[in-house]
Formats: sequence, structure tokens, C-alpha cells
Amino acid sequence: MKRIGLAILLLLNLTKLYGNDFSTFSISDKMIYFEENENEREGIYTLKIKGQVCNFSYPVINENGEYYLSLFSFFESIGFTNYEKGKGKVILLLGENNVKKEINFNKMKEKKDYFFERGEYYLNSKIFKEYLLEDYRLDREKLILNIIPNFTLPEEIGFIIDAREQELLNKKAKNTLYYKGNRKLIDAGNVRVNLEQTFDNSSGAKKSSDWDGYLEYSGSFLYGNLITDYDLKEKKFGDFEITYSDLLEDYKLEVGIYGEDREKGLSFKKDKGYFDNGREYIIREDVPLGSRAELLYNEIPIEIEYEENGQVVFANTLLKDGREFLIRIYAPDGKIYERTIKINEDYNQQEKGEFGYDIYIRENKELHRTESEWNIYYGYTNNLTLGFGYNQTPTLLEGKYLSEKSVSTELIYSDMFYRNPFTFDYEFTKGLNTAKNSFQAEESKYIDKKYNWQHKFLFDTDIKKLHIDYEHYENGKYYDARQEQYLDLEYDLTDSISLIYNLENKKFYGETEKERDYYYGLEFSDTWKSLLVSYDLEKNKAGETIHGLDFYYTGFRSVIAKLENDWDEDGYYTGEFTLMNKSWNDVMEYSLGLKYDKKDREVYTFEFTLKLDNWLEIGTLLEKDRNRKLYIGVDRVFNLKNPKENMNSLENAIIKAVAFIDGNNNNKYDKGEAPVSDVLVEFGNRSIVTDENGIGYIYGIPSYIDYELKISSERPSFKTDSNIIKVRGIGSSEITAYIPVKPMIFFTGNIAITGVTEREEDLILSELEITVTNEEQKFCKIFHPDYEGQFYLYDIVPGIYNMALKYKGKDFKIKDYLKKMELNYTDKNHGDLEYNFILEEESN
Repeated sequence: MKRIGLAILLLLNLTKLYGNDFSTFSISDKMIYFEENENEREGIYTLKIKGQVCNFSYPVINENGEYYLSLFSFFESIGFTNYEKGKGKVILLLGENNVKKEINFNKMKEKKDYFFERGEYYLNSKIFKEYLLEDYRLDREKLILNIIPNFTLPEEIGFIIDAREQELLNKKAKNTLYYKGNRKLIDAGNVRVNLEQTFDNSSGAKKSSDWDGYLEYSGSFLYGNLITDYDLKEKKFGDFEITYSDLLEDYKLEVGIYGEDREKGLSFKKDKGYFDNGREYIIREDVPLGSRAELLYNEIPIEIEYEENGQVVFANTLLKDGREFLIRIYAPDGKIYERTIKINEDYNQQEKGEFGYDIYIRENKELHRTESEWNIYYGYTNNLTLGFGYNQTPTLLEGKYLSEKSVSTELIYSDMFYRNPFTFDYEFTKGLNTAKNSFQAEESKYIDKKYNWQHKFLFDTDIKKLHIDYEHYENGKYYDARQEQYLDLEYDLTDSISLIYNLENKKFYGETEKERDYYYGLEFSDTWKSLLVSYDLEKNKAGETIHGLDFYYTGFRSVIAKLENDWDEDGYYTGEFTLMNKSWNDVMEYSLGLKYDKKDREVYTFEFTLKLDNWLEIGTLLEKDRNRKLYIGVDRVFNLKNPKENMNSLENAIIKAVAFIDGNNNNKYDKGEAPVSDVLVEFGNRSIVTDENGIGYIYGIPSYIDYELKISSERPSFKTDSNIIKVRGIGSSEITAYIPVKPMIFFTGNIAITGVTEREEDLILSELEITVTNEEQKFCKIFHPDYEGQFYLYDIVPGIYNMALKYKGKDFKIKDYLKKMELNYTDKNHGDLEYNFILEEESN
């Protein structure tokens, strides 16, 4: 009765709080049921999330037959706090990926789309669903609201994080064995055969045909990777390059002989995955030969490129500073790789104590000089980077060759100011040329005037939604411009729309007038399901207005549709429509293209390309003026040691897997350790099984990327998941991957207790706890013996183990037993071990 009285008091308090919102209530078996009258404006519902009750008092407003759901009460019910209140809007960061959504009440019709009462927003259930729900069901009779959110709940994120944490802990408990390609003085590698026949059947011209072909080679040489090619038609060699990767993380050393003059050169620099071409960015990425790659922005593919010479190159109007792109690579082996490219100005900043390098040396035989550029950066602190540079550039002065020599110093400082990041960069350049004769005196004078007063200032910052980039140059006399100024402004109106402004200002020697140019405009890009829309509007100082509107659609299953448009106010228009199949197919893939260009002349171009089985390509080109071309080509890579194997890429590697019994559990192959056959080694969709010598080969492994091998054995007495095995090819090399197979130990422990009766021994055994740990504390197992005093270990590998036996009861005083034991696998015991444990009662 007390509980019923308390419930009635609670009901009276609710009535005072909500007025006459409830017409009737009933009490049945300790539960109060509220019944909603159709004329009642507000009701208290039981809120269920995916069928689970999370709130017994969730407010819902009924207004003219429309139901309005409480926003903040919903957030509180699910424990969601990742949102901010603004002026008339709420900004949400949803799910484990923090997807940003904005509920803007200023754009809604009040009293129809939402209410705002007592500091709470009530959204129309239809709008509520549009923003936050996959589905919902409102039961007016039982006052139950069942909701299925369209994002991952905080509780679910917690479970996901816990699962990932456990996965990381499990991985951390394993050793990672990392094998790289073997560097050799000289070794046979891979050869690529590329042949193409073209048939020209253009209108008004005789039918003609032509062919092209070359051989390309990659193999170990001087402990690096040599790449060269031979033109079968012209009968001459191309460049010779030797690359050394992984000498320093993310850096590549390249030495070679280039061009027809056979000029020697060297470069050593970090590969960022993209480079700046004036105002445009170009992404260039190494991929396996025969691959195809997609460039994705906002999860929508915007470009597809085929590999050429082991690389894919993307140039697109969407490539802009501050954006993040994903490259999805479809390799010939059926595996899909993804790489993230972040286009950001890093200004060569280094962490504290870190060095950075950018070195380039190239012989110029025409000018009889050497061109070189040396830049070294050092992180003095995490905010301050100091740089030193040396530059030598060949040039022609008064009919004579000379080398411009200069040194430079640079200071780069980055920090935060009131949570706004900024970067300041100052660089000073000084000429080094000295005079020894009359011409050299003139040369020295020229260099001094060019470099003595060359300064560079840069300031880059983000202030909330405004990005500012300012560059200032003070040049020497022999530069055309005495002073150069560049200003870039970008203001984000929303996540999709930005206003841009760019200013260029130059002052010249001996002239009072300035050269000034600017442009301003708008950039827009957004995604709706499978559609990405990008629009650019730009107006320059000359009054010219240029528009660019691009559409990318991926809703046609395995096909990408792309429509790119450009036009100006003079009526000049160019357009290109492209269809490409975006899913990798080992048998066939195709692309179709249609172009229209009115600026130069009206041109209609139709192009069709078909690839069969990743080695035979057929294509055709048709234009408005009846130009017709047909081509057919063969592209195949094979290994010189095993020509039957298709290596897929010129710089692909071979994995030589060597499985052995790791009897001493040191994860190293020791002389005399027996090989293991029938071990399954998987890489992507390919797999091999080791032979009686414990060896198996996998061909066509892409280089310069880390891959994890999947190892398994059908023999229950062998354990293969104790280690994580990763491999990395360094060109057309062979990777010897030693696979330690752990023989399982079957250990039997027999426990006997002295000085007690059989009945007492049974009581002691029932409360005896056994803890087994290994020396590295990565294995721990707690269990109890059976009624006969035996316990078994059958899932451990050889090693040193600590066995602790402890009586947990109170009726007897039994000494704790601790034993360190080395459990080994030998040819004699085959892992079958047994030991007797004698426990004693403590003496008083």
C-alpha cells in the first residue's frame, strides 16, 4: 500500500507540472498506466530504442493530429552529448565517424515544423525522422514510442570501442615479424612486354597502320632496384634508374642516367603522394602494374585511371588545399587497397629533433654545368623548424655558361593563437659567386644583384571559418619583378559553400606602375546519396566570368557516370560525358566517353575502351569529322626465373614462405629446425600450401606497401596464430618470410597432498586454484583440478611457465606452491609432458 500511495503522490506532482495533460489513469499490480485522450496536447510515452526501454517519461506533443517529439529529451535518453546549441540551430556530430549534421530551426516554419517550449525543441515526427531516425512507431493506445536511429548510439560506440580495444590488446600480445625484400648485388627480375597496333581509317586519307612496342625491365642491381626500358621500334634504351626505398621512412633515393645525352642525376626526398603544379594539385601514386585506381571525394568516385609505368596520375578541379581524398586501388590479384591523400601545406615542418631532406642533383650537358638543390630542415622544437639550402642553377649570360650559386636560410614557426592555428615562414637567399677574372667579375656582380636582397615572407592562418594565406617576395635586380605579393582568402559559409578571393600584385624595376590581378568567386560541393555535385564560379579583373559544373553519379551499380561542364559569358562551352565500370573484373572492363568543345571548334568525340583478362586491350576513337582509329594491344609482365607466372606489375615481388617448427619459441629460424608441410599461406584471394620442405611461393606481390599474411594449419597439434607476419616488397625482389609454427604442448599435472585423509584431500582439491602464466606475462590461465587431482594444459606453446597452486579455503592450511618450468618440444616427447605436484600442510 505504501508503494501505491507513493505512486499516487508522483501522479499528483506530474499533474501539477503538466496541467491537464492526462484525462485518466489506472493502477494495476504496482504499475501505473497513463491513457491518452485524443484531445490531450501532451502525453508521456515510454521510449524504446530498438525495442529496449530507455525512458518511461518521454514527452510527445499532439497538435492538430501531428506528433512532435522532444529533441533534447531524446538526446538525454540515449546519453548523447556530442552536440552544440547555436542561434536557432543545433549542430550534431553523429556516430563513430562524427558525421556533422545541422538542424536549423531558422529555416523551418514554427508551429508547423517545430515548437520551442520550456527550453526544449519539439520537432514534427516526420522532420525528426528525416534528421535522426531510420524508422519509428508510435502507439497512441499504449503510449509507447519505438525508435530506430539512423546513427550509431553512444552505448553501441562504447561496445565497438571496447571490442576494438580488445582486438588491439590481442594484437599487442602477439609478436610482429616483418620481412622485406632481399637486396642483392645482382639478380634477375621482371620483364614487361607492351605491344600496340593502331589502324587509322580517317575520312579523306588513306588507310594506314602503325605499331609501337617496348620492353621494360626491373631487377636487383647494386643492392637497389634497377628500372630501364627498350624501345623496340626505335631500337634504343630509355632511362636507367636505381631506387633505394625504406633507407629512411617515407623517403626514396634515386640515382640514374637520363635522356638522350645520358645525364647523370640523383634525388632524395619524401613522397607526399601529390605535388603542386602552380595553382593546381596533381596526385601521383605508385600502384601495381595492370591496376586500376579510383579517386574518391566525399565517398564518391570522381576519377578512374589505369596504371602507366607503375603509377596513376589524377588531375581534377576538385583537388584543392585542405581536402582529403581516398585512392582505391584494384590490383590484378583481386585485392583492393586504399590510401588516404591529405592535401595540406606542411611547409617542411619537422618534429623536435627530426631532420627533413629534399635533395636534387642533375647533370646538364648542354650547358656544361650541374644543377643541384639541397634543402635540409631540422626541428629545433615542435613549433620551430630551421632550414638550410644550397642551390646551383646553370644559366647563359652574354653567350657564356655560368652557374648561379646561392645559399638560403629558413625559419618556420607554427603555433596556436586563441585556438587558431598559424604558420610564419621567412627565407633569405644570398649569392655565393666570387670573381677571378673580368667575366667572372661580371658574373659575380650579376649573382649579387640577383640574390643579395631576395627575401620571402609567408603567413598562413585559419580564423574560425576564414583561411588566410599571404606571401611576399623581395627579389634581386635581375628578376623581372622587384616585389611580388599574393593573397588568398577562403571563407566557409557552410560545409559545402565557400567564398574565395585571390590577389596578385607585382612591382617591376624601373617602372612606377604595378601589375595587379585578382579574381573572386564561389565554390560548392556536396553529396546526396550516390550523387556528388561540384560548382565553381570565378570572376577576374578583366570582367570575365567562368562557370564549372560537374556531376558524379555512382547509383548505376558498377558504373560511374560523370558529366563535366565549363562555360563563360561569351557562350563558349565545353562538356564531357563519361561512363566507366568501377568494379574490378578479371575478364572485362570498359569505358565510354563523349566530348563536345565549342571554344575552338565544334567537336564530337566518342571513345570506347575494352580490357580483357588484364592483358589484352581493344579500343576505338570516333570524331565528328569521321576520323576513326582502332587499336589493339598486349601488356604482360613475367618473371625471368619463372616465365609462366604473371607478375601483374613490373616492380612486383615474390614471397618465399618458409614454415618451420619453432621448438625453442624464439620466433627465429635456427639451423636444424624441421620444416613443416601443409601450412596454408594466404595473400588476398591467392594462397599456397608449403611442400615437404616447408616452402611455397606467391608471385606478383605489389611493392612498397605493407601486407599481412594469413597463416593456418590443418594439423591440430600446430599453432600458427602466435605471430603477426607482415611483408613488404622493395621492387622486383624476393621476400623470404620465415613462418614459425608453434608445436602444441600437452601437459598433464598430477597433484598429491601429503598428511591428509582421502576425504580431506577431496575437500582441498575442490578449493584449489591453479594459475599458469608465461615469462612475458602474455599468457594467463586460471582453473581448478578435477576430482582425481589432475589438470591439463593443451593450448600452450613451448616456453618458460610459472605454475602457482594456491588453496583458497579456510579449513586447512596448505603451503602455496610455485614452480618455474621450461616446457619444450623435442623429437622424443613430441610435446607430451607430465609433472607431479606435491602439496604439504603448513606446520603450526
